[in-house]
Amino acid sequence: MNSLDSFLQGIKPAYLSSQYQPDDIDTLIQSNYPHVLCSGNHLFFQNESLKAKYLADMRGVAEGTWEDVFILGVTLGYPPLAARFFADAVFNESLDEKRAFFHYAGLSFAGSVEDDMKIASWLWLNINYPASPVEISYRGDTYHLQPHEILPQTTDRAIL
Repeated sequence: MNSLDSFLQGIKPAYLSSQYQPDDIDTLIQSNYPHVLCSGNHLFFQNESLKAKYLADMRGVAEGTWEDVFILGVTLGYPPLAARFFADAVFNESLDEKRAFFHYAGLSFAGSVEDDMKIASWLWLNINYPASPVEISYRGDTYHLQPHEILPQTTDRAIL
């Protein structure tokens, strides 16, 4: 499943399109999804409430700042831990060595390989999708975390 399919199925709360996807943009606009312009791209939301929350969160936040990057990540439905890492990595290249790519239910995002189990647990507990393996790519290798191997051990939402 890709990011657009995940959004259309109601799994992703928001979808960021690019100028290179004009058909997607037209389809979503014609379908009356609420949206705003975000760094020259369209950011679509499942509903007006999510759009209002994003606009409130962004009030007073300058484009291209750490806060901007973090808020966008969380708005797109990514785990806060991963969004925090990604925002840090945008401004600190030394974190690239820890960058892994996570794929689950049409959500694809970067996070720290050191946080793989916490990120996977957050996905299983917070994404409205049947618990299934989380695919993680790190330095050319791909591995999967299985919910039955980790989830019972990591149920403390405070650490996620």
